[in-house]
Amino acid sequence: MQMNKNPIKPTFLIIILTMFFVHLDAFSHENKASEVTVRKLPDEEILSLEDDEAAKGLTMKDRGFASMYIPWKKTILNDWRLVAHRPQGEPVSATDKTKRAIFNELQKNIGQSIIQKNIISFIETYTDLVPKELIEKFKRDKWYIEERKGIVYFIPLQKGPYKIQILGELGSFISVFVKFPDDRPTLSDVCRELLPRIDLGQMKRNEERFSKAVCDNYLESGGIQIKTGQRKGPTGVFYGLRLDVEPKKQGGKETKMVMAKNKDAVVRAECIKANTGSTVGFRIEVINPNTDKNIVLVVRDNISYLFDVRLINEEGLDISPMLPEMAKDKRGPNTPKTYRYGIILPGTSHSWFIPVPNQVRADPRKPTNDNNLQATPKGEYMAEIKVVVGYFTQDKGVESIPKYPDFQVLRLTLPRISISVDPNLFNLDIIKTYIGSVNKLN
Repeated sequence: MQMNKNPIKPTFLIIILTMFFVHLDAFSHENKASEVTVRKLPDEEILSLEDDEAAKGLTMKDRGFASMYIPWKKTILNDWRLVAHRPQGEPVSATDKTKRAIFNELQKNIGQSIIQKNIISFIETYTDLVPKELIEKFKRDKWYIEERKGIVYFIPLQKGPYKIQILGELGSFISVFVKFPDDRPTLSDVCRELLPRIDLGQMKRNEERFSKAVCDNYLESGGIQIKTGQRKGPTGVFYGLRLDVEPKKQGGKETKMVMAKNKDAVVRAECIKANTGSTVGFRIEVINPNTDKNIVLVVRDNISYLFDVRLINEEGLDISPMLPEMAKDKRGPNTPKTYRYGIILPGTSHSWFIPVPNQVRADPRKPTNDNNLQATPKGEYMAEIKVVVGYFTQDKGVESIPKYPDFQVLRLTLPRISISVDPNLFNLDIIKTYIGSVNKLN
């Protein structure tokens, strides 16, 4: 990346500061706006099992055990049905910690579009997927009984025109049913709007599993499957989508690299681990995929304002300190030394090395101050990297900076990464650690 050492003029500084003041808080504003669109689905609008006769052309292969449907996990994940229905076990109360764990698992695997903080109050928890009486009968008759590995839950909600029912077992599986509105958007549009963690481009279409009359789409990839089709419910025919996820089967290994992009740039982040397996930092790479445009970044000396690494604890709470307001930053917002331009040429990239946060809030429900900070304890966390970088584009070969650039903001939240933190490694040189790990691979 080429650095332009010419200081930014005061006019530019005012523009840049305004952009950052507005967009540093944009994530919370966006989340609050999204929460307004997500509400609890009333009981009278919740669908139960759809009518199997509504699926015209249902073959014996499609039906499977339809004549004796028992909603074990194995049946749920292999059946043709779309509706994720309310469990038939006994309702039980769950601790706040358990509900946070459910929320955290859902947000990690599905994304933040429908898994907003306000859905925690919608979570219903149950003893089992099937009625207690059925389990007792199976025990008497010595039939197969599927053992539960985690608490069973159900979440009915609505976002805009979409009615959504989520059924799952913590740590085992997630089933998401989406009832489409009458104008029936495309599968890619629905995934983009509701299921941002699902990359359809990485999934394989399986046309042998179900007949087209039953599921017009059936895609699968490493612990994830999606099927869509037309069904009949109590109020008439509807079109729906079913997403099934087995978190522990995805990819077979924990994620080491995550990625997000906008129309101009791609951002990738990968964990840098010590020999012990603990994460000491991240390599964050901004890539210019264009062939004819430079990307000019507004780079700040305090790198945390560009790449903010947030640590999420096992309860799903963000425990990282809040960034100080730029105007109060001791490094000074108005001095030319705190800003510079960084040019990324077409087809190239630039990397930054960011350490794991060495401080967290002792009480995540209270604001950041000296009395509420502690050294990051040893343990397991989810890391979420928020990217907020001012930039503009210019034609390839242009070296001068325009007087009034058309500033934009590269604003992304990367998918969460599971990490292990050891405070004894905070002083490690993360660049040397990264080079050492690359040399081992080579």
